[in-house]
Parts: sequence; structure tokens; C-alpha cells
Amino acid sequence: MIPKSGDRFSDKIMLQRQVDGAKGRLRMRAITIGVLALASVALGGCFEGPKGDKGDTGPAGIAGSPGPAGPAGAMGPAGARGEKGDKGDRGEKGEKGDAGAAGAAAAAPFRVVQGSGDSVTCEANETLVSLVCKDGAPTGEKCPSATGATGLCARK
Repeated sequence: MIPKSGDRFSDKIMLQRQVDGAKGRLRMRAITIGVLALASVALGGCFEGPKGDKGDTGPAGIAGSPGPAGPAGAMGPAGARGEKGDKGDRGEKGEKGDAGAAGAAAAAPFRVVQGSGDSVTCEANETLVSLVCKDGAPTGEKCPSATGATGLCARK
């Protein structure tokens, strides 16, 4: 039996057939596009010819502006110690000065101490606040070599 137009059942069947036809067309288009994409990728490298010879070098371009200065490099090692210079001539003897006024005895809060080794020693009631080595920089309370040191002791 063929459904008549205007019948709800027949309208539903016709609508279903239209939807199925549209889905089929979309599916067919997707397959066609996929085949075309695959063929273009597969045949993409088939039409290249052999590589030619390398061309001549072109003319030099205009020089660019200089770039910014780079960061400063690390400090280099210390140079070798120079030779000792010649002894200078002795100066003329100066005139004797006038005697100064007697000053009041005051207890100084600091005391300079010199040592011939690699360190200096302060008294028990003092603290070493500064150390200067004759050769090199101090490491804590010691000098790198035993050539002499000068220290500053302060009262506690």
C-alpha cells in the first residue's frame, strides 16, 4: 500500500528519506574530499625536476647598525710581580722642630698591631677589626703568605 500525501505516517517516511539522502550525499562528499587530499599528497613530489647548479654570489648588502655592548667579562688573573726598583737618594736633614705642648693621656679605643708572620694578635680585651697583608688579600684572620701583616685592634 502506498501512503497518501497529508498522512502523518507518510509525511514522516518522506522526511526520513530526505534526511537519509542528505546524510548519504554528505558521506559521499567527505569520501571524495579525502580521496582528493590523499592523491594530492601522494602525487605532490612526482613533478619536481633535477636540481640545478648553484648560482653566483650576489652583491654585498648595506652594513647594519652596531649592536648593543655585551656584558663585561670576568676579571683576569693577577699579573706577575715586577722587579724591585733602585734605591732612591737620601734626602737632606730637616731642621729641628719646636717642642709641642704636653697632651692629656687618653685611652685610645683603637691600637695598630704589626706582625712579621701571616697574622697579628690582639690583647684579651680587644677584637681584631681589620687586617692588611703585605702580599695578597687576607682570608679571615690570616694572610696568604707569611711576609707580614698589619692589624687594627679595638677595645671590647
